Amino acid sequence: MADQRRHEANPNPSFFKRLGMPQLPPPWGLGDVFTLLIVLALAMLLVAGGVASVNSADPALVTPIALAVGWGVGGFLVIAYVWLTRRRTPEDWQALRLERGLLPLPLLLLMGVAVGATVDTLAGLANGAFSPIAELRGLRLNDGGQLLLGIVLVCGVLPAAHGLAFTGVMLPALRVRLGPRLGLLATAALYTAYHFLVFGSTLNPSDQFWYGVFVPFMTMLSVAALRVRTASTLGAIVALSGVGIIALVLALLVS
Repeated sequence: MADQRRHEANPNPSFFKRLGMPQLPPPWGLGDVFTLLIVLALAMLLVAGGVASVNSADPALVTPIALAVGWGVGGFLVIAYVWLTRRRTPEDWQALRLERGLLPLPLLLLMGVAVGATVDTLAGLANGAFSPIAELRGLRLNDGGQLLLGIVLVCGVLPAAHGLAFTGVMLPALRVRLGPRLGLLATAALYTAYHFLVFGSTLNPSDQFWYGVFVPFMTMLSVAALRVRTASTLGAIVALSGVGIIALVLALLVS
């Protein structure tokens, strides 16, 4: 285990050189990546949509609160799927890297905050206006209950689901199959496509590029790079929680 971590996150090369270092093959392949993408789509579109419709007074008019609850349920299903399928063998569980990596978790939380602040600032300046991320659109965060729902969603459930799925499972497999750097870009691209498909309906047409493409792509690219740097999926999840903290602060400021 220690040898594998040194292979993936050798402390000697520079950060950018480390991103190009070969990835040790995980005990899963592209078939598992495609299956997981299907599970993500089913959980975050069909199941989440069904839950949202059930929790809306008018199923034809789904409220932002119902959508957030549905996404939360879908996120829990994704977490459960990855957890169960990757516990089949000790090798699977070890390769998932749900452990402290080469950087302290509080530092990774701060790095996630920095990533979120940088990406959101660039998007807001380029877009001409700052807006909440798609996952928080429509929530009245000055209401205590909706604020709590937003915190659970973007600082807890979704970081865990996306961190496990994209940086824990997909990233290692894609880096092996496509090469270290191209696999990193492919992971960010898949996340962006998934994010737009699931959350893009909440965006205004004027926001769709910067908040539907730029923000998710740069966020996942940065967090996936941290996953490679630290050899820790847990660290990537913590970093995504930091991104969620900044998203909440921004949403409170512009709401």
